[in-house]
Amino acid sequence: MRWHPLALAFTRGQARLLKRFARSVVISYDADMAGQNATMKALDVLISEGLPAKVVVLSKGLDPDDYVKENGRDAFLELVSKAIEPTEFKIDRIKAGYDLMVQKQLVDYVVEACKVIAQLESPVERDVYVKRLEVESGFERQTIRDQIEKGGVVDDKGSINKNRLGNFRNNRTNELAQHELLSCMLKSEECASLARQALSVNDFSDERVVEIVKVIWYASKDNISIHRISDAIENEKTAAYLAELSIGSDDQQSLNDLIESTKECCSRIKKSSIENKVMELKEVLSDEALINKQKKKCLKRLIP
Repeated sequence: MRWHPLALAFTRGQARLLKRFARSVVISYDADMAGQNATMKALDVLISEGLPAKVVVLSKGLDPDDYVKENGRDAFLELVSKAIEPTEFKIDRIKAGYDLMVQKQLVDYVVEACKVIAQLESPVERDVYVKRLEVESGFERQTIRDQIEKGGVVDDKGSINKNRLGNFRNNRTNELAQHELLSCMLKSEECASLARQALSVNDFSDERVVEIVKVIWYASKDNISIHRISDAIENEKTAAYLAELSIGSDDQQSLNDLIESTKECCSRIKKSSIENKVMELKEVLSDEALINKQKKKCLKRLIP
């Protein structure tokens, strides 16, 4: 049975009617933006009515009629046999809207995809897409599962401050860890003290962070404020970075949340620092062009 909704929005009434004659549905709208949006809406309607559905993915610029005219009936039926699940279609659509090479966009993609996966009732289905996100993003599987358990939500007004660390956990990069740690140190002398005990200046890879950290760690307790630290910063790029960092510095967080974030950031930064030193050591030791005296000098620098 074929159903042609044409330009009309697909309705619940139509879904119920289809359910009387079919056990499942294959959707094939135009490949343009309007067609893809219509597919998303139709999927939601069908799912809400308990009618299983799949999606035929067409090449960009083609609608089903054009495809059949250009490639024939059998070619189209072959596409139908390869129709994809609604969740896969939705995640593919979300992915197309982000540049995964940009760290923030990668995080946003995973968060949005988790919202879709959270709607799945089957643990097996969830696991399929968790594995996909793990491969695409590099995030730990448990981190993705934790995000799904939240329903994908990270930015509702009631929990944005409490869950600030959640954004970091979903994006466990050394750069963001340094950024988050600076934010904590600017808000709490106790956090600054904890960081100073756990790390050394050499553990930070960003020169801007190093400059700010030095000012914070070696300032008196009364001097830990963005305004006073800004006065001590001479490098323009570092000053601009500090100004950017200060945008969210007034967010209210409990001391316990700040301390938890500080400890986790310190752990990540230290781990990354050690990993980098190990890599450098391997390079030094494997470099046959360096004589033993030069190697000892390099090793002394890496292992003070």
